Amino acid sequence: MSKPLLKIEDLWIVCENAPLPYPLLKGINLEIYSGEKVGIVGESGCGKTLTALSILNILPEGIKIEKGKIILFHNQATVSLHSLPQNSPQWLKIRGEIISMIFQEPSVYLNPTLPVGFQIMEPLIYHSRKLTREQQKRKAIEFMGKVGLPHPESLFHRFPHELSGGMKQRVLIAMALILHPKLLIADEPTTALDVTIQANILKLLLSLSQELKMSLLLITHDLSIIAETVDKLYVMYAGEMVEWGKTEDLLKSPLHPYLSSLINALPVLEREKKVLKPLPGTLPDPREKIKGCPFYPRCGKKLAKCKEIPPPSIKIDENHWVKCWMYENP
Repeated sequence: MSKPLLKIEDLWIVCENAPLPYPLLKGINLEIYSGEKVGIVGESGCGKTLTALSILNILPEGIKIEKGKIILFHNQATVSLHSLPQNSPQWLKIRGEIISMIFQEPSVYLNPTLPVGFQIMEPLIYHSRKLTREQQKRKAIEFMGKVGLPHPESLFHRFPHELSGGMKQRVLIAMALILHPKLLIADEPTTALDVTIQANILKLLLSLSQELKMSLLLITHDLSIIAETVDKLYVMYAGEMVEWGKTEDLLKSPLHPYLSSLINALPVLEREKKVLKPLPGTLPDPREKIKGCPFYPRCGKKLAKCKEIPPPSIKIDENHWVKCWMYENP
């Protein structure tokens, strides 16, 4: 089998800004192949964004990789991102040219004092020095049109406060894609948008990933947008991957009680009489020492051993894995 574009192996991330350091991510494993669309789903605070930030080595201060590997396979070369120094010149090429990221809340990440066209053009200024400034501007305008921004020539000179939320999100997408990266990480790209704009943004991301032959890592807390978006799905809970595999298999036959609970909490138009079952409780505090399964306090199917012993990764078939004692071989 061919090598993946990106591979995460047994990744542990800890918070050191505390009297006693505590883990935030625990043994994360993840693979993304060229052209593949992968999703990570889970409640806010489960570690989805932290996983994405670790790939680009932009973790917040006081949070660090304790152990594990993040490996990039690109142009017959193998790059260990987890051990690459922050000031390494390789990061300038990796960030933007190979891996790019769309962050949450475009209003936070757009500079209010610069025209949006210049901000889209900025990656070209640092990475494509062979292009003239006029060529860079033309390419920025081209990508503004590609992401569906109206009248890009005039919009080039507008400032972020003059744009709607959906337009600002499209500006961030253009900034992330203008260098034709091999992998795009989209972190909750539709959180602040209404349903109609959300659907348009997701459709845009999918069409551009296909057009640019680009892998996509979509991070979301909204299970409803996953079904028609990604090929492979990772379900995350309390800093761990608890179920993963082919998206269709997971959504049709969920195994982990957490994923089943997320699906049961979704409204379904075709089944008007379905009673929604909200998931009780909250995520455990990462500072708590948990002996067994982290989902134990909220689980309706718990076994005696779940409280004391963490479940292993159990292979159901080639396309489906789960961490749950219910599927242990007798």
